[in-house]
Amino acid sequence: MNKEDYRILKELTSLREKRILIQKDLTNELSRIDKIQQQRFQREKDKQHNLHEVEISEHQMTQIELQIRELDQKISKTNADLKSTFDAQEQVKLQHQLDTYLLKRETLEIDGLDILDRISGLSDEIENCNQFLKGSLETIAEIEQDIQIENADLYKDFKNIELRIPNLEEQLPEKLVEKYYTIAKKYTNPLAEITPHNSCTLCRYLIPIAYVNKVEKEMKFTTCPGCGRILIPQSSKYL
Repeated sequence: MNKEDYRILKELTSLREKRILIQKDLTNELSRIDKIQQQRFQREKDKQHNLHEVEISEHQMTQIELQIRELDQKISKTNADLKSTFDAQEQVKLQHQLDTYLLKRETLEIDGLDILDRISGLSDEIENCNQFLKGSLETIAEIEQDIQIENADLYKDFKNIELRIPNLEEQLPEKLVEKYYTIAKKYTNPLAEITPHNSCTLCRYLIPIAYVNKVEKEMKFTTCPGCGRILIPQSSKYL
């Protein structure tokens, strides 16, 4: 190895770390949209449930209206029968029947009012869902526009990194690139410097003087006995 190889390894590592950060930033932006989409899914689910409940309630209301109409007919007939009979026993019987019809009608009217209130409440909830679904679409569009504007430079950097990394790899020996990426599978930063006290800057392992000489004087490919990262010489700080 030579100083240029170490310089390239350092730049390669720096670019890979920057690429990870950019990807994370873009992911965070996209997660804003994902959260809204999840809320939209739940609101749409709530809306469909409420629509179904309205359908059931309207059917119940229709049945109550039919029963009230039937009772009105019976009440009208019973009133007519009461007026036409002079039999005391029959009058008591008819009056009892009329009271029963009137009480049942009153109960149905109360039930009907409860159902109407329920339908009104459900309709309000459905309207709220519709407003959210409409507004959230506008919000998503705004976020997407912001992402395109605010992250234009970020995305440009990302594309430049994607082009630069292969270019750097081509400048290094193929076996060195293979070893580098083998170590990079374990560590985001596969490089470690040697401190003035001959220890690894990352794992603090005390490196034998023979290893130090290989790196600092001979510039040979050497890994830290402690963590396995590629050791780079002190002089690489100034590359």
